[in-house]
Amino acid sequence: MVLPSRLREKACATTPDGEDGGDDLYFNAKLLSSQKSWEEFVELAQKYEPGTAPVLFVRNEYQGRTQAKGVIVLEDAELQDLDGDMDGHISSAELAEFLAKNPDLRGASRTKQEVEWQRRQEKWEMEKTRKDKEYEEQQRKYDEEEEVAAKRRDELFKRHEDAEEQLYQKRDAANAEATRMYEEANKLWESGSKDACKNLQAKAKQQQQLARQLKQQAVDLDWKNNEEMFEYVQTEEHKGQTRDGSWIDLHGLSVDFALAKTKDAIEEAQDKGLSELEVITGAGHHSGKGGPRVKPRVVAMFNNKGLSY
Repeated sequence: MVLPSRLREKACATTPDGEDGGDDLYFNAKLLSSQKSWEEFVELAQKYEPGTAPVLFVRNEYQGRTQAKGVIVLEDAELQDLDGDMDGHISSAELAEFLAKNPDLRGASRTKQEVEWQRRQEKWEMEKTRKDKEYEEQQRKYDEEEEVAAKRRDELFKRHEDAEEQLYQKRDAANAEATRMYEEANKLWESGSKDACKNLQAKAKQQQQLARQLKQQAVDLDWKNNEEMFEYVQTEEHKGQTRDGSWIDLHGLSVDFALAKTKDAIEEAQDKGLSELEVITGAGHHSGKGGPRVKPRVVAMFNNKGLSY
């Protein structure tokens, strides 16, 4: 592989006879190896006799023409290592062996443009990796925060549920006592103790009235507990987020309460002229085997109101 003696901003390299027929492959400064400038390349080439500078390059097809790309001038020691048998002819086997022993030269045959492209590519990949890691870290923190929030929400839900359950147990006990009294009253009537029967029936009615009161207390407490849960979720789980009417979070709420709050939120958004309302329904962890109950009802409400979602 040789260079002509006249070196300007354009030159040609010639492949030896017997390899591709001794083609003249033209190149310019842009096709040099990234290691040297054109001036440095010329200085190295001029150390040899005109037209004999040994170069290493890659054949490159560009717009229907074959070029020499990534051109490198070899030092004397490298040339001797390349031409192992010193016959003045470089065979494919000698070239392969030389490149295997000098992998840095294979990489050095890239042009400045290719090196710059790779640099940008590596920079892009590093930036992508950084952003991916940043996203993963944010997602990890979000999951941890969500897990903590869900745990606190579950604790609040359990406290509410236990308090309501106590009232329903008392209601059930009152109903059971009323049933027992009615049965005993019937026996008293059959035995002729009509006055005792009437007294016991009156007490049974009192137990029934107590059961109804306990149920109403449980219903009222459920609504109150829903209000507490709603405020907790809006404030504690959305810290820093302004309650501007553009969103509502229904986590931990009963179906009826969630629908009532959604209806209020829709009306508020419409009054404020908002075009969108974000409704967070949750995954339905407290809905049982039937799956989420709030979301289907909210969707049905949207459909009934002709709202898109």
